[in-house]
Amino acid sequence: MLRRPAMKHRTLAGVVCATTLFASPLLPGNLYSETVPARNEISIHLDLNPASGYGRKLLRDFSKKGIDQKNDNKVLLSIVVLGEVMIPGEYEISGQVNLIKAILAAGGPSDTGSLRRVEILRNGNVAAVADLYEFFAAGRFADEFKFQGGEVINVPAAGPFIAINGRVQHPGVFELKKDELFLDKALHLCGGILPSDSGSRLEIMRQISGLRRVFLAFELEPGEKIPPAALLPGDEVIISKSIDRRRYVSLEGFCEARRIAFKDGLRLSELLAGARLQAGAALEYAEILRESGRAVCDVIGFSPEAIVASATNDIGLRAGDRVVIFSQEFLKKNPVVFVEGMVKQSGKFMLSGETNIRKIIAMAGGLKEAGRPMAAELSRREIVDGQLKFSRVEVNITAALKDDPRHNLILKSFDSLRVFDL
Repeated sequence: MLRRPAMKHRTLAGVVCATTLFASPLLPGNLYSETVPARNEISIHLDLNPASGYGRKLLRDFSKKGIDQKNDNKVLLSIVVLGEVMIPGEYEISGQVNLIKAILAAGGPSDTGSLRRVEILRNGNVAAVADLYEFFAAGRFADEFKFQGGEVINVPAAGPFIAINGRVQHPGVFELKKDELFLDKALHLCGGILPSDSGSRLEIMRQISGLRRVFLAFELEPGEKIPPAALLPGDEVIISKSIDRRRYVSLEGFCEARRIAFKDGLRLSELLAGARLQAGAALEYAEILRESGRAVCDVIGFSPEAIVASATNDIGLRAGDRVVIFSQEFLKKNPVVFVEGMVKQSGKFMLSGETNIRKIIAMAGGLKEAGRPMAAELSRREIVDGQLKFSRVEVNITAALKDDPRHNLILKSFDSLRVFDL
């Protein structure tokens, strides 16, 4: 049976490990961390949010190292710092102060400030455009800008962010330029993949239908060129040692990760047996991620509690399947309902604002054509006094579609609507 530890709920931030981009902490995630002892690696699944102050920390860390020029010149120059900085305004700086110190004089970039396209204007014209990543990589600018006084530094809004995690030189969160939203260019920014005699496995995590899933996964042989796969803002790239996943099925997410050898006839209940879940793990909904070549994974939703409760709910596994357990906190932020039966598109749907039965039927493509009257049943699970309670409500589907408030009910997360003919 599924086992939860007897402890109070912990926030996910308490279980996510931090790695660094040079001197920058990885942004906190809100999904889960995965530890696979057999690989001795940690994968951190993130909800990317640039509002972390990571840019300011980077600048401060490097300025503390004394990389800037000595302030032998006592002449003070007046400059203006504008845009996405903490305290825009006019500042007096030493003539020998570099661009990093000048931006820090204004408190550093704001949470949405760019580190890649800092403009320096002189007499109303753009005199230079600086990429601060160049500075972080080399400890200096190739062409250090010399202030004369009267310059305006403009820090624009940041571009797209992605995370790169796992077996790379410098894991972390990166701001990309528009022409860098490709896998090969992004991995160049983090110093490249660490060498491995067995090759590497690359996974691109992406927000799909409200949940974070493996969008693309493939293996690279040692020395094989990284493909220029397109990325989207918010993607996370995870690099691990290559293993033959066709030999295993795995359990990961908000639980103690495990991997067992695949065998014909393996059932989901066998993988879940004895699984140790973290406090706050969701039992109402989980997913099986089933890869199909280098395409988007097939996603099979299920209820772990239903699997454990009855063998009739069990699901056969395939080699390479990954079973993901979510946190209650995450699912509260991403509520789902299920629709099945006499609708054109059965499946799981994300709730967006206040959603009633009529709206969810429309999201499911409408009712199937039938020459007989239809009815519906709404199944609901709720926590009442700490106990999971189930209830069923009969719905007059015709009245619901006519917006009768007695039948066009407002849906809640994990509701299940079944439409059937009489």
